[in-house]
Amino acid sequence: MRVWEIQDNGLPRDGESGRDVYETSSERQALWSAVFAPKGDRILTIGGTGARLWDRDSGLPLNVFTPHGHVASASFSPDGKLIVTGGWDNTARIWNTSQRKTERKLIGHTGFVNSAQFSPDGTQTLTASDDRTARLWDVRSGKVVTTFRGHSDRVRTAIFSPDGTRILTASNDKTAVMWNAANGQQQFKLIGHEWPVLAVAISRNGKIIATGSEDHTTRLWNAKTGKPIQFRMAQGNLPGRLAGHTDSVTAVSVSPDGRRLVTGSADRSAKIWELRSGREILTLREHQGPLTSVEFSPDGRSILTSSRDETAIIWFTQPWDEQVAVRSEKNMDF
Repeated sequence: MRVWEIQDNGLPRDGESGRDVYETSSERQALWSAVFAPKGDRILTIGGTGARLWDRDSGLPLNVFTPHGHVASASFSPDGKLIVTGGWDNTARIWNTSQRKTERKLIGHTGFVNSAQFSPDGTQTLTASDDRTARLWDVRSGKVVTTFRGHSDRVRTAIFSPDGTRILTASNDKTAVMWNAANGQQQFKLIGHEWPVLAVAISRNGKIIATGSEDHTTRLWNAKTGKPIQFRMAQGNLPGRLAGHTDSVTAVSVSPDGRRLVTGSADRSAKIWELRSGREILTLREHQGPLTSVEFSPDGRSILTSSRDETAIIWFTQPWDEQVAVRSEKNMDF
């Protein structure tokens, strides 16, 4: 795992080769994702048959979790004391981060578990599976609370809204669906992508949804109505469609302040976008394989990317063109 400092032109400060702030090594394996701990002081990398916890400052490994045949996803509880992992043995597991101890094993899916996430209050976990469902689980008992049925193909990922009252799922059936978390009812379906939807994100203020697809595009939606967002620009109204990648958009993340979006792609790059105008700010190129995850740090000052090239990179962001970002806040129709 390497950390790079970048300028606003997207290149490492010491040139194309960059400067290693720290580098660690472990087993050679593709990384399916990498996530920050809630305080940003630790990093969890997911790949191969396990998940590995790292200290961000020292770059030293803190713990290893090897729960499944293959681990596809993992995330932290809000207090950072637990992680949930989802694997290709059709299960999810809840772990104590300090003891490397399994607290619960979540059994019920009949297909690979592609994503696993804690609720904002930490009392529930959410999983998405190849069995075409997403499931909500009680953390303490390990029992299923709600099963979300309605997709006609595998569910690639499922996430909570910031307030925990809604759930957003993405599927190979080319749609994303917003659900009521309490009763499992569909609220609306996002239709527009031409190929499977691989990734979804919701802004912290709960107003904007971003979806990434195999059709090489990212689309922006009004999170209350499910309607495409229209940019109001000099050339007229444009649909909330961000095009620029040359391969599948595999990951999306909205900055904590809601001004920027980062997208990761199988074209080996990540792109930073000004969310309210749809303007592309810069492209991050360093990975040698398809990107599998992108994420803003909790304070918004860093971006974490992971790739099938067996590396994760932390990029230190800059206050890119703040004046333009402020001016463009009125250019979006909610």
